[in-house]
Amino acid sequence: MNQDHQQYEFPKVGNVRAKQSAQYLSIGISTYWLWVKQGKIKPPTKHGARVSVWQAEYIRELAENGVGEVAQ
Repeated sequence: MNQDHQQYEFPKVGNVRAKQSAQYLSIGISTYWLWVKQGKIKPPTKHGARVSVWQAEYIRELAENGVGEVAQ
């Protein structure tokens, strides 16, 4: 078995990008951004024009409790 590819561990704290969050929630990146647009996932914190991040704790909470109808 090839051990070059290590299992990615989602962070417990800190900031995560949309791609990481979508993978952790087992959804596609397009669905992730759609849910942000629909208000099911909170809007990101912007770090520049092309960098959007969410708190890892918030994404873990979504994974545990499910994505709600409207993010609070």
